[in-house]
Amino acid sequence: MRAPADLTVTAEQRTEFARLMTGGRMNVYDAAVTLAAQKHQVTVDPIDLYVYNMALAGALLGPLHMLEVVTRNAMHHELTAYAGREDWWVRGSRVTLLERHYERIDEFEGKVVRDLKGSRAVVPGDIVAASDLGFWTGLLGKGSRDGADYERLWVDATRLAFPNTRQNRYQIWPKYNAMRALRNRVGHHEHIFRTDAKRNLSTIVELVGFISAPLAEWADDRSRVVGVLGRHPFTGTPVTHF
Repeated sequence: MRAPADLTVTAEQRTEFARLMTGGRMNVYDAAVTLAAQKHQVTVDPIDLYVYNMALAGALLGPLHMLEVVTRNAMHHELTAYAGREDWWVRGSRVTLLERHYERIDEFEGKVVRDLKGSRAVVPGDIVAASDLGFWTGLLGKGSRDGADYERLWVDATRLAFPNTRQNRYQIWPKYNAMRALRNRVGHHEHIFRTDAKRNLSTIVELVGFISAPLAEWADDRSRVVGVLGRHPFTGTPVTHF
């Protein structure tokens, strides 16, 4: 890894960028730097803005990682206690899910089976580990058909995963859904430089804090988001590494 002072973009690298980063990927960056030049008389290389976007995505990934893992483990713990079994999602158990969530469970189990390749039996913890933030967010959303009643599930079980808040699921769900969408944008390498990253970090820390105040503080203290925000290329001190 080269020091910032030694970094340049060679003509060959710029050519390869144009050749391989196609499909309209750079259009949003080109447009942003053109607008910055017109409005603020700031000259920025679109590749520098691309690097900034990558750095910001990388910085957000850690807090999002914490949110996803802490959420799924906390909710799984409470649903296990409520159903009296670790595989609380099994049809006929005390927990009734929407059909689409049963289908997601089947997807997670299928992935585990493929990964294990028969080396051992699948256990409930494997399926929980294979799940994603969207699944757990869905359990906080609407669920009043197919025999499912997620409001009753909230009252009886899932609210216990969030001991540090008096907010209900109708208040919590939009925040989780926004972070789910952000995670997908980060995971699919989309542009996020126009999002309010500081606010997003605050929301992540808030949600983790609903479950565990010590872990929320831990994640906030170690986040690189604020540092990356201070190196926006439009400020004249662009971030150089991602």
